[in-house]
This record gives sequence, C-alpha cells and structure tokens, in this order.
Amino acid sequence: MRIDNISSLADWLRSADSNVSNSGVEIARPVIDALGRLATLIADNANGNLGFHAGSLLISTLQEHARDTARLTSFACWIGSAAPQRRDAIANLLSIMGSQARDQNRLAAALDSVAAVDSGANEVVDLLNLTLAHAGATCSRYASSRYPIAITALDQMEALPVLRRNEAERDLLSICAKEAPVDFYTATSATTTGRALLVPHCRAENEAFSKYGSSDDTAVESPYGMTLRLMPAGRLIGAPLAGGDTVLATYETNALHENRWDLWDYIAAQVFVEFPSRNGLKQIQTIHATPPFGLILLTKYMLQRGMEPKDSSVKNLLVTGSWVGPTTRRWLQESWGARLHTTYSCSEIVGGAVECEDHPGRYHFGPNIFPEVLNGAGKAVAKDEQGDIYLTGLYPFQRSAVFLRYEVGDWGKLSEEFCTCGFAGRSVDFLGRTRDVLSITSSDGTRFAIPPVPVRNALDRFACVPKIPRPQYRMRLEQGTTVGLEIDVECYALAGQRWVERTRTAIAEAIIEEDSSIRKLISAGELKLNVNLFTRSTLTSRPEVR
Repeated sequence: MRIDNISSLADWLRSADSNVSNSGVEIARPVIDALGRLATLIADNANGNLGFHAGSLLISTLQEHARDTARLTSFACWIGSAAPQRRDAIANLLSIMGSQARDQNRLAAALDSVAAVDSGANEVVDLLNLTLAHAGATCSRYASSRYPIAITALDQMEALPVLRRNEAERDLLSICAKEAPVDFYTATSATTTGRALLVPHCRAENEAFSKYGSSDDTAVESPYGMTLRLMPAGRLIGAPLAGGDTVLATYETNALHENRWDLWDYIAAQVFVEFPSRNGLKQIQTIHATPPFGLILLTKYMLQRGMEPKDSSVKNLLVTGSWVGPTTRRWLQESWGARLHTTYSCSEIVGGAVECEDHPGRYHFGPNIFPEVLNGAGKAVAKDEQGDIYLTGLYPFQRSAVFLRYEVGDWGKLSEEFCTCGFAGRSVDFLGRTRDVLSITSSDGTRFAIPPVPVRNALDRFACVPKIPRPQYRMRLEQGTTVGLEIDVECYALAGQRWVERTRTAIAEAIIEEDSSIRKLISAGELKLNVNLFTRSTLTSRPEVR
C-alpha cells in the first residue's frame, strides 16, 4: 500500500492489523498502538509547520522502521505519552529508521538520545533533528556514522564534522539530496576561494520560509510594498524569498568610473514612477540593493541632479551582500528620510539574518539557520572571543542541498544572550572576511585578532576616502623591537603635506577608537600604528587590498 499523505498514514495505522500482514512489516502490538497515537497527533496538527514536515518525513519510510522489536516496543510506549513539544524530534527519528535500519548501533544510539529529550526542548533542537533526519536519508555525505540521527542539546553539534568550502566544491553532489527537485540555482560570489559554486534550490524552500509563522498555508505578504531591486548586470540570482511586488533594475558595474550616467538617469526616474499592480497604481516604497554600493550610487547621482530622494514614497532601504559603514548609513537614512535595514546571508543557504536595530553589525538568526563561531580546530570559541562563522541551513527551509556546519569564510563573534532590542536567540557580530583578519601575538602569548570591519568603520568617517565598493586599504605587520601595524589607505586625492599629516593622525585616532585589540596592544606598548595615504586607484588592483 502506498502512503502519500498524512490522512492515509493515520488510516493505515488505525487499520494496522490487516495492513501489517499484507505489507510484510513485522511490528509488535504496543508499537502499532503507540504509532497510531502519534499519527493522530501529527494529523491533528497538520497545519503546524513542524508537525507537518515531521509527518511528511515519517510517511516515506514508516513501513521499514522495525528491526529491533523489543527495543522499539518500550520506546514506542514512551512515544504514546509524549508531550506535543517532542513530536518533531520523535517523528524525525522514526522517519529514517527505515533508511538507517541496517546500522543497528547508530539506531540504538539514536533511540537512547531521543528518549532523553526534555519535553521543553526548544525549537532549534527540533529543527536540527529534522535536518539531520533529512540529510541522513538523502545525502551520501551525511549517511555516514559520523553524523548522529538525533541530538538532545545544542552543544552536541560540536561532535559533527565541519564542512569546508573546498570540500563542498570538490564533491557538491554528496550534499545534494537524492531525487530532490531543482527549480533554480544560486551562484556564490567566488570571494572565498576564487571559484563560484552553483547551488540547487527548490520552490518548497522559499515557500517554507515565507509561510513560517503563518497559521495557514498562505504566504506572508512582504511588508515592504512595491520594491525597486538594484543588482549589478550579469549577476546570477535565485527566486525571491517572500511575497510582494518587485521591480528589477540591473546596472553595469564599474566601480572605478562609477558607472554610466544615462543608466542612473533612467533608474532614478523609476523611483517616482507609478507602476500598475493588482491593487492599483503604486510608487516604489522600498529599494533593495545587492551589494549596497548600488544604493550609494543612486543616492549620489539623484542629489547631484537636484532630485531629493526624500520626496519619493520610499520608506525602507534594504541592503544585502556587503558591509555598510555607520557614517554612510546615517547619510543614506537622512537623504531618503527612510529606515535602512541590512541582512547577513550567504548564497548557498536560503534566507539570512536581520541586523539588530540597537547594535549595527549584529545579526539575529531566525529558525532557518543555525550559526556557530568556531576556532581553527572546529571547536566553539569561548564567550566574547572571535572566530570563523559556520552556518547550518535547517530543514524544511533547506532541502535540495544540505549544508551542515558550513564554513562561509566570514569572521565574527557569537552572542547567545537576550538582546536589548528584545530578541532572544543566536546572534552574530559580523567583523569581516576571515582572509582579511590579521593576528598579533603579545609578549604574554595572547593572540589578538584585527578584523577589517572596525578599520572600515573608522575610514567610513572620512569624506576623502572613496566608499565604492568599500574603503580601499591594506594592512601589514612590520617586525621589530615593537611590532608595527602599517595601514595604507586610498584617498580621492592628496591636498598637500599639512593636510596629509593631519588626515593620517585623524584616521589613526579613529582606528584606535574603533578596534579594541589595537587599542589594548598600543596601550601595553606592544604595537605601533602608522597610517599611509595614497591617491585613488594606487592600491585597488593589488590582491591584498581589503
């Protein structure tokens, strides 16, 4: 008998006496009774996000689940009386018993671990277990015994191997789900290893993301209204993540010459156009720029042409794909009279994190991604320490390709405390790309990381420093009695020696103010900071420039 929906599952279990003999599945009576109660529970909660997906996973492999009857009998009795909060951790385990049943040791360990899950287990553990179930059943990499079937606490994630970017590039098929639908691809920017990665995705991922938190199957409407999307021409993109109206305007990227004027004349005019929609005529209410310098260019050219951005209907500015400095942020918000929102994401994983309103540069993660900050050995760093950012895309938001503990090439600091903005969950302070981080060891053996974002924030204060695509600078260490930190900065032009000396001093003071590691090392007499200024385009073509 084919079981292809929750109703047929419940019906099959309720009439299990006849179906067991017909299907050849040997299941003890207490197991059947307990699974019947579980199926009813899932069927009654079919509209709940986790309940539905847990049930879907359970359906596909139920008939092959039983190998160790005595062990499963006692476990199933416990299932029958389990609190609703446990149903997803339980259902995900049952869903892969069929595909993993030949590995008896792994199955036995999973039964013991899930039986220990607290009835108050949080949603993150449930989603991680659903993800482990999906990955173990569909991806060859995760079918290995190195990956558990289930976990009972977040700290158990540390036992899972990390996924390096070069591993994903070398064997992408091993993390792609077998027979999963592929509706579109996203292409990475190639800034981590120099090679782009084409990652498959399906519409169901975006649907799960947009429906999450909804009480029915209706996608959540975008709160941003009619949106003008700014993206460089030729960029490979995927489908939008949520509902709402979007107008796409591509432009030719040439950061050195700041693009062609005629294109920006055309794009600027679109900001004020009334577009027909299903709800009548609408003006642009949101501008979404990827990367952010598209919005900077648009704003600058509008102001140069005597067009006031704040006279438009734009109330929200969204930027993704790169850093935005605090001075530039204030200028954009004041120019448009609008709120600026930034997000943190990577092309491989569906969705992203939203920037905290109280702490610019800190990003709050929702139920679709589990972030970690790890050291070089793949272990969690101590509280308030910096390290490499790793992300896990969680089921049902990530399906076609599964990234568990994935190295994204970014550097940051993890925050698990309640934020002053009211957010409770995992957050990450983004500090830049890992390859751009310098490390200095003090005389007592303490290692200090010098990431790029504090330096960029300091440079963002100065009008003489170009902002597109970002401040161009180079850091290097000079060994001596005292270690010297040389920072070369590119300016539009140099306005005489007195101006140069004054600007060098001001930039150095701003960098010391922004970066706590540099401040501590200088105060201890273990570091000398020297800023050097160069004319525009002098440094840009060099690979070590940030």
